[in-house]
Amino acid sequence: MYKNYVFDFYNTLATVQVDLNNDYAWNKFREFLAFNGAVYEVEELKERYFSIIKKYDNIMMDKDYSIEDLVYKIYKVKGIKAKKNLTKYTAQTFRMLTTQSLTMLNNIEQILQLLKGNNKSIYIVGNGQEVYTYAELKVLELYQYIDGICLSSNCGIKLPNKQLIKQFFEEYNLKEDESIIISGNKTTIDAASKINLNTMYLNQS
Repeated sequence: MYKNYVFDFYNTLATVQVDLNNDYAWNKFREFLAFNGAVYEVEELKERYFSIIKKYDNIMMDKDYSIEDLVYKIYKVKGIKAKKNLTKYTAQTFRMLTTQSLTMLNNIEQILQLLKGNNKSIYIVGNGQEVYTYAELKVLELYQYIDGICLSSNCGIKLPNKQLIKQFFEEYNLKEDESIIISGNKTTIDAASKINLNTMYLNQS
């Protein structure tokens, strides 16, 4: 057996369904921002949010951004210089409002318990926002099993760029022959395979 088990979070340990077209969520998000001094009309807020996302996507390619930076810009337009605690809480509030479901996949907790019982190390690597993924791990009560996390929003690199996985291995000083990448995302498996890592693809369909 391997010593280090490196999982994707989304489509591997859990699935999340998000609805960015939910009028109720946008209205509540507008109210939340107004409570903190940034007053928007709903349509104005949606236009601002999606225009920032589009700009990031157009210029960053295989790099990634922090959703907290986006939130900071939303406040800044209205003259508010939001501190880190506020941008984090705002981002998590938006995620909560737009999330329709967050579900742990079958037998995942039992698998993690088994690995921990055999003194194995468990990590998470992949595309994701730190302020979302950490909170969702805690909601699902999986955070306690995790020894380390490397997400694209922290590293500034997103898959399929293999550099994200290479950076993760360097950060945690893991040996490749003692580790396996487990994912339900072919993008992650392909990136790991390009640097000759051990992989296991989970078909969750």
